[in-house]
Amino acid sequence: MMTDAELKWTLEDTKTLLNTPVFDVLAQEEVSAAGPTGTYVALEAPDWVMVIPVLGEQFVMVRQWRHAARCLTVEFPSGVRDKGEDPARTAARELLEETGFRAGKLTALGSCSPNPALFRNTFYCFLAEDLTATGAQHLDADELLTYELHPIDEVISAFGSPLFSHALMGTALTFYLQKSFPACPSGQREGFSASASFHPTAEELWKAAGLTGPVDAWCFGGDPDGLAALVLAGKKRATSSAFPLYAVENEPVPRPGSCSVLLDGAGRALCVLRTTRVEILPFGAVTARHAALEGEGDLSLAHWRRVHRDFFTAELAAAGMPFGEDTNIVCEEFEMIE
Repeated sequence: MMTDAELKWTLEDTKTLLNTPVFDVLAQEEVSAAGPTGTYVALEAPDWVMVIPVLGEQFVMVRQWRHAARCLTVEFPSGVRDKGEDPARTAARELLEETGFRAGKLTALGSCSPNPALFRNTFYCFLAEDLTATGAQHLDADELLTYELHPIDEVISAFGSPLFSHALMGTALTFYLQKSFPACPSGQREGFSASASFHPTAEELWKAAGLTGPVDAWCFGGDPDGLAALVLAGKKRATSSAFPLYAVENEPVPRPGSCSVLLDGAGRALCVLRTTRVEILPFGAVTARHAALEGEGDLSLAHWRRVHRDFFTAELAAAGMPFGEDTNIVCEEFEMIE
């Protein structure tokens, strides 16, 4: 068996074969301790930084086209580390640019070589928590991507599928799991939830917001996850509901100052909302301002009327009630406080 000293090679000379915008191709003349010599190709590339944003029990991820593989992928926000830049700064910058979120807490999870056989760079991974939505991405002109929320356990289970195929995302998930379960023997992991250590319950969010009393928790109808994502991104600051159903369901009409916990479609707590304004109007009198605050589609009143006419018609019909232009609608505005 060879020793480590016998396995090592000494670099004698390096020549640049090709310069490209993303990496340089080098030829390395090397000699081994055992005698053989050889020329080996290496790629000099900038360091790569990936950030894992956690929001509730979900990852904030980006969907984009990958030109080399010629396919769409969903992965964590990531990008090139500028020369001399602190990797943590890169992580915060890429998170803000690609998703519009700022991290209140940024933790270095680890670093490694992406492929030591070919690449002469370093991969850094960070965990982003306590996220705050700014409501705006900051993308380059040719950077076409969107961000979306995915349940943590589902991402871990789906890694390696065509949509979750980025190998460095697998490396990032390993760092994430190491932090989640630093000393958990494999035999004790049966039935674990990878999201459990990071995601509060509705009661915990309620308490963290300084609230007492019974927790009021709810989710959107129609598309609960998609609409919740708009809220978390700061794009949706209002909602609407059919006034006649409050009496049917024996529920109080929201009032300014009241708070509630927003849930996703699976009943997981996402954030605490405070109602700031309530107005009850006939459907035909709902304003363009309110439609824009709902943050859906092209933000137009025409889009709002089209979508909500169908939604309220079906919802009221299920309760045996008619819908018309004069049906009263509760127009509620809110802010995210936790």
